[in-house]
This record gives sequence, C-alpha cells and structure tokens, in this order.
Amino acid sequence: MQALSEFMNQPIGRGARVILGVLLIGIGIAVGGAGGVLISVVGLGPIALGTSGRCILELITPRR
Repeated sequence: MQALSEFMNQPIGRGARVILGVLLIGIGIAVGGAGGVLISVVGLGPIALGTSGRCILELITPRR
C-alpha cells in the first residue's frame, strides 16, 4: 500500500487523479439530475487532492 501511495504522489499519479476528477465531473454532467450532481461533487475530491499533492491513502495507511 505504501508503494501505491508513493506512486500517487509522483507527478504522473497526481495528473491521473486530476484527469479522473475531470472525467467524473463530465460523467456527472452527462448523467444530469441529482445523481449527476453527486458524481460531479465526488469528482472534485481527486482534483483537489491531485493539485494539493496529498493522497487519501496517506490517511488510511499506518505509518512506519
């Protein structure tokens, strides 16, 4: 799990999270309605974490 967290903090992992967030927002817009809004709001998470350089795996992985 630590290796995945390290990968996600590299530039390619951060970029992948931003792309995932943009895709989720696009899907949410395409779906529309309350479900689409929910998907779009969830898409903001990967964008925020990717641009800030933080990984959610850091919060759930035990430190050594």
